[in-house]
Amino acid sequence: MAHSISTLLSTLLLSVLGYHLVSGVPIASHHAAQQRHPSTARTEIVHGRRSAAVPAFNSNFADPSIFQDTDGQWYAFATEGNGKTVQVARAPAVLGPWELLDHDDLLPTSPSWATGKYTWAPAVDRVDDGSYVMYYSAQLDGDYSRFHGIGTATADSVLGPYTPSPGKPFAANVTAGGAIDASGFRDGKTGKRYVVYKVDGNSLGSGGSCGNVDAPVHPTPIMLQEVEADGVTRLGGPTPILDRTEDDGPLVEAPSLLRMRDGRYVLFYSSGCFNDASYRTNYAIASEVTGPYVRAKQAMMKSGDRLGLAAPGGAAAAADGSALVFHADCPQGRCMHVSVLNVDQDDVVTLEE
Repeated sequence: MAHSISTLLSTLLLSVLGYHLVSGVPIASHHAAQQRHPSTARTEIVHGRRSAAVPAFNSNFADPSIFQDTDGQWYAFATEGNGKTVQVARAPAVLGPWELLDHDDLLPTSPSWATGKYTWAPAVDRVDDGSYVMYYSAQLDGDYSRFHGIGTATADSVLGPYTPSPGKPFAANVTAGGAIDASGFRDGKTGKRYVVYKVDGNSLGSGGSCGNVDAPVHPTPIMLQEVEADGVTRLGGPTPILDRTEDDGPLVEAPSLLRMRDGRYVLFYSSGCFNDASYRTNYAIASEVTGPYVRAKQAMMKSGDRLGLAAPGGAAAAADGSALVFHADCPQGRCMHVSVLNVDQDDVVTLEE
């Protein structure tokens, strides 16, 4: 009986927030591995839902993003690995089962400004004319090869092949450390399109954790760039919407935007250092897409919390708000996890276990 009352209250609460329960699932209308504690590493499927603590599949699949195509199939894209410049996985439903595809490389050619190595954090979006745009980070060629820039590429199919856009990078910011972790966002309120990304200031290398703890400490701002309907052509200049604080450690990165049903915006981002247990997932909420964003009081996920994961980060939301993908350390490297998103009356965003 107590379970029934709790379920009813949860249903009413999510309904007020603009979420709905469908078969018990709420649906909205880069990086020292640490073993999960056996008492918290759940392995079962609960009512058809995959536990957030269990990898979607056992393979290195870092910096994942997620996209649903017009046929209802779900796709996830990840940093280079397993012999692919861009990795891709597919599932019939957002919670799986997920399958890592042995597909022809989605990005078989490199843009003129890149070395063709170290391709990170790809994300795919479908734009108004029905074509597909991939945002990705690639190592800059020439004098700035210590940095990455953001590229765009287009295709007629979600599985490509994607052709790099001609000319310069979408964003490079070489005097500030380069640019990485781009993803597209369409604002359902205005119809405007944006790209959100990180200026990679910690790559300037002052020293300490992730190269950015010893003085001088460099900013690592998250930027919001409006684009035309093609998802590629910039409109004006970028706007900074969040930057690191002392509590974040060396950086903030891996931004992903989601508009909630009540009209407000959630910015998911990572902080800490990707190569140790300090890496974690945070979020901030704003009434306008350009901010100001108010940070949550606590991390959404961190090492040793109730999920029992190590260094959970690189999170990206499904466009419909139904789920979040992220990576965490695993024996294979960094494995992808998928979970349902919940929002409570105090704007606390959590994952279903």
